[in-house]
Amino acid sequence: MPWYNNLLDNQREAASCDCDRVVLLAGPGTGKTLTLTRRVCYLLEVQNVDPRNICVITFSRAAAAELRTRITKELGETSIPKTSTLHSFALSQLLRLTKYNNNLPMPIRIADDWEERYIVLEDLKRQLSIPKVSDVNDLLNQMSSDWQSLTADEQEWENRFPNPRFIGAWREHRQVYAYTLRSELVYQLKHTIQQNPQIIDNIGFGYLLVDEYQDLNRCDLAVIKFLSEAGIRLFVSGDDDQSIYGFRKAHPMGIRRFTVDYQQSESKNLNICKRCDQNILDFSLFVARQDPLRLDKVIVSDSTRTADIRVLRFDNQISEAEGISRLCSYLINHEGIQAHDILILLRSNKNNCFSNIIANSLLDHGISVKTQETESSVFDDTGGRRLLSYLRLIVNPTDELSMRSIIQTTQGIGAGAIDAIYRICQERNVRFCQSLVLIAQQPSILTRWGNRIKLAFESIHVNLARYNQLYDPSCITTAELQNLISIICIDLDLQETEQVQILNWFQNYIDASDDDLLRIDDILREKDTSLENAEVVFEKGKVHIMSMHKAKGLTAEAVIIPACEDEHIPGRNTEIESMKEEMRLLYVSLTRAKHYLYLTYCNRRTDSQCYAGSNLGRTQRTLSRFLADAPVSPTDGTQFTRSLPN
Repeated sequence: MPWYNNLLDNQREAASCDCDRVVLLAGPGTGKTLTLTRRVCYLLEVQNVDPRNICVITFSRAAAAELRTRITKELGETSIPKTSTLHSFALSQLLRLTKYNNNLPMPIRIADDWEERYIVLEDLKRQLSIPKVSDVNDLLNQMSSDWQSLTADEQEWENRFPNPRFIGAWREHRQVYAYTLRSELVYQLKHTIQQNPQIIDNIGFGYLLVDEYQDLNRCDLAVIKFLSEAGIRLFVSGDDDQSIYGFRKAHPMGIRRFTVDYQQSESKNLNICKRCDQNILDFSLFVARQDPLRLDKVIVSDSTRTADIRVLRFDNQISEAEGISRLCSYLINHEGIQAHDILILLRSNKNNCFSNIIANSLLDHGISVKTQETESSVFDDTGGRRLLSYLRLIVNPTDELSMRSIIQTTQGIGAGAIDAIYRICQERNVRFCQSLVLIAQQPSILTRWGNRIKLAFESIHVNLARYNQLYDPSCITTAELQNLISIICIDLDLQETEQVQILNWFQNYIDASDDDLLRIDDILREKDTSLENAEVVFEKGKVHIMSMHKAKGLTAEAVIIPACEDEHIPGRNTEIESMKEEMRLLYVSLTRAKHYLYLTYCNRRTDSQCYAGSNLGRTQRTLSRFLADAPVSPTDGTQFTRSLPN
């Protein structure tokens, strides 16, 4: 199929632009991913670019997988350029450039979410005598924010940090356990390039495509700038109206200033929406245009339908949940919409106080429901965590965090024993695994726990010796990997349901791989660098309840947004930049809908819901300021939903 087949004029023009620096502004549903895919096809088919000379960066693993699938469908397996998330890209470059980086413990090992929570945060809490884990987490997030915003590059940064002792304690801790945080990967790459600019000459590609450019922070943008200035041709795409990741210091100014920051660049636009009906676009743009700094853009629907849009007012959360259930029943039974094509999007859901009441009401009406917020990883449980740690130790027998994970989940070894091992690391200037070797050789150096730790350490090595006989470090087939995992599951006495979950988890990564032969370390490295909270797995026949952030990139026939109240949107985020991001988040949520869009709000909320959002403890609620004077006026929700056919 020719690269230009079935493209609209503006999509074809963007995909074939020969300028060295191009920004593609693409509104919701205008074919951004299609245009990116055809851009790759154009480079390969017309410009005769070697696929190895092209690098594509996306924001999430799901987006990377989708783009790979589309390119494969167009060109076949043999012509796939490297496609990865930004964090995965940063890690791959850091692994390639290890001799230039003296700031990271070697070998590079990314701490995953569980390890951050139950090892890094818990240890630093005890070491620094900080009362709450949440306070330690705030400090870790602040340090991450300072990397992402490049505040960490400023003079006297450490002295101005809220708790300077924290940085020193964290640096010692990361040396003992030899880990790197996911949030510092891009910063460390920027630092490495800045100190060794010549390394870009051998970076391995000459064409860089970046998706979701509006979600990049200052540090991300600096890395992209270095690459472009070294002569790499740049094609970026995104939409400033959809910049919603301020928690990682993303800001729409990067895409808004592209033609200023990059001289002799071109801007292309996609403006034909194939997702939303025109009145949904008009309603959504009413919200987006409340930001005077946004890039003005005309977006036109190619649909001839008129969407059903309602702003529904309810007395309280009970009548709201009942109304939402009646809406879903109507859509399924009378409009012919599949349950899984209905999204219920929440801005607030503290302790599931919003999702629970809606989900229970849906179930009472005989409607199956899946709540994404309550999902947890199979590797968060003790059995799954121990299995994952064994797999890591098969790859690297001195993986400090994995050894620590198994030791700390061993019965009879608590925080006191762990802290005693850590003191040995400090006193003898050794890493965690080395201290275990010392204890195994001489248990008496830890009078109270020495023998117990020795037995646990020796048991781990006996298991590893058996597992290593089943693993070829150069490669492993899918069947061999499944067999290895099954054996470990049996040893750990995991239930059959857990085994199935674990095997399915690995199968998802295997399916996304380009190779028949696998490497465990490649699979685990991709896991550690992906933004897993951006992934959504749909189940047929179920209405899905999820956060507004999770819905980005999704499409549904019908979207319902409960609690559209000022106390939640913008809620406590009333500073100018934070409030604008709340506005954009609402815009993203509205533009997920194709033909049915329902917004609900309550006059009052009681029980736990009155403690969510702003005005804690007060029951009174008001419509969000972003919806005041909107093209659709509020109506009585109870009266409307009761008028619908049963």
